[in-house]
Amino acid sequence: MADRNLDTAQSVEDSRFSRCRLGSLPCVALVAGLLITVVIAAVIHHRDRLYSQDLFEHEAKLLEGELQERLDDYQNILRACHGIVAHDPELEPRDWHTFVSSLDIATTFQGVELLSFIRYVHPQDRAAFEARQQQKYAGFAIQPPGERDDYLVVTLVEPSPALRSLVGFDVGTDPLRRALAERAGERGKAELSNPIPALSALPLGAANIFLYYLPLYRTVPPPETPEERRRALIGWVSINFAIDGFVHGIVDAHPALDIAIWNGPDPGNAIRLYGGALEDAREAGFRSAGTLSIGDRSWALIVRSTPRFEDTMDGYTVPSVLIIGALISLMLSRYLALLIDGRRNAYALAQLKTRELEIAHDELTRAFNDLKDAQVQLVHAEKMASLGQLVAGVAHELNNPISFIYSNSTHLEDYIRELFALIDALRQLPNNPAAAARCEDLVARAELEYLREDIFKIIHSGKDGASRVKDIVLSLRRFSRLDEAERKPVPLEDGLNDTLAILHHKLKTDITVVRDYQLNLQVPCFPGQINQVFMNILVNAIQAMVGGGTLKVGTRAEPPWAVVEVTDTGSGIPPDVLPRIFDPFFTTKKVGEGTGLGLSISYGIVDRHGGRIQVQSAVGTGTTFEIRLPFIQPLSTVSGEP
Repeated sequence: MADRNLDTAQSVEDSRFSRCRLGSLPCVALVAGLLITVVIAAVIHHRDRLYSQDLFEHEAKLLEGELQERLDDYQNILRACHGIVAHDPELEPRDWHTFVSSLDIATTFQGVELLSFIRYVHPQDRAAFEARQQQKYAGFAIQPPGERDDYLVVTLVEPSPALRSLVGFDVGTDPLRRALAERAGERGKAELSNPIPALSALPLGAANIFLYYLPLYRTVPPPETPEERRRALIGWVSINFAIDGFVHGIVDAHPALDIAIWNGPDPGNAIRLYGGALEDAREAGFRSAGTLSIGDRSWALIVRSTPRFEDTMDGYTVPSVLIIGALISLMLSRYLALLIDGRRNAYALAQLKTRELEIAHDELTRAFNDLKDAQVQLVHAEKMASLGQLVAGVAHELNNPISFIYSNSTHLEDYIRELFALIDALRQLPNNPAAAARCEDLVARAELEYLREDIFKIIHSGKDGASRVKDIVLSLRRFSRLDEAERKPVPLEDGLNDTLAILHHKLKTDITVVRDYQLNLQVPCFPGQINQVFMNILVNAIQAMVGGGTLKVGTRAEPPWAVVEVTDTGSGIPPDVLPRIFDPFFTTKKVGEGTGLGLSISYGIVDRHGGRIQVQSAVGTGTTFEIRLPFIQPLSTVSGEP
């Protein structure tokens, strides 16, 4: 009674403490709501920042791709011009003009200022070369005049009206252009120059330009060695482009971005070719680094956001979230205050339901334990039934070898007794003529030669019988696997052979066993459980062949599965029965002949190993059971429990 009063007092005290906590809940909810609102606003701001970052990177990659595509266009036009000149190195200026005009450089290849062909001329060929060119160009002469070791003469140039004065110019007189041409000629591929001053004849004035030279040889492909390439050199196809013309139109299409290009992969160790004014003036909100490539050259590309891009980030999302979150927090606080009064009834109802659930849980737990105990008893009964059949079969198998061992032992004893008598008589033969006569009589009576031959047959027969007994006992031991309670890799063929050996007494003379083993690998499993599966399926197959037939047992590998297939030519399973063969207690046998648990237990064992059983059957034709076990099984899926 005192304990009950103490419990009541404690309950009252707990109730008072609970009311105090409930009274402060609206304030706590208000503070928590405001904190959550701030967190949500921060998350939204971060999300907007990430969205802007993704948008910027997309625009930056798009800009980088357009610039790289234009550089690729420069390489393509260079190869196209190379192809037309390679076809005819003595191409007429009008044909060159027609070809270049068809390319529509002004719109298709923006930034290209000059397309030309530079002819390599040896001093001994200069006169003939000038004579040929004078037929194309009136007053043609190599400029500047003078004798030199070789000449790199411009013979074709476009656009020709503005650059006509370049025809005949020896670009080899300029050290930078000569070095570029020689490097391209020796390496046998296109070479890009560093930025160099433009020729005075170009309309670019003193602006820096890039030269892109592609050598032309007398042979295709080019010779392999630099010396051979110099001897086979015809000239160079060249394009000139300025960096401002290169980016023209592309940068204008992305006004929210600012770019800078460096003549090298590392901006810190290279000359800036273009842009970057914004980078020097302010710290951009977003920045992206990329690389442009043309030939063997790499240019560093830096893309930065402009104020125009960053202004798009500003908006009213975060302030709106803060205001709405504060209003929702106030409403929630008020709503919680209204709900506090109804909490006591809800708490009492929850206690009642909890008690009911606890009672129901206890009842379900007891029922589950009862079902589990029943399952264990059923599995034990099935095992004992199988064990009884095995023991009866083994007793029958052991009876025959033991019988002829016992029978032959009696004859062996008589033979050996007669042999000893003969031996004793022979020992007395030299001194006793009567014993000698008796010895001859014993030899005749014992039929010594027949005895000598038959005694060894008896011994061999006894050994064979003992060996059969040993094999039967060993097969039974391996089949049961009583000493193997853990999963281990074993050859499935051994389990099949042991099971067939134990079932030898059930295999009628008119049942033929065909083994087709192709697996030849060890499969992780509980051997005793898997052998029980083999036993149940093989017994069913043998019982299905009442009038005899063929029992085929095969294995094969279908990664990741190890497949065991048991096929009989028995009566088959009717279609209406086939879906139920793995149901517990379902059997088509007579009362007392089966428990209906063999296939159900087998299905559970294979399932716990991570495998599956499939059945195909036709009435009057036979049945095929296919067992699939994985090569590797996680430990959590297989236990030692049946």
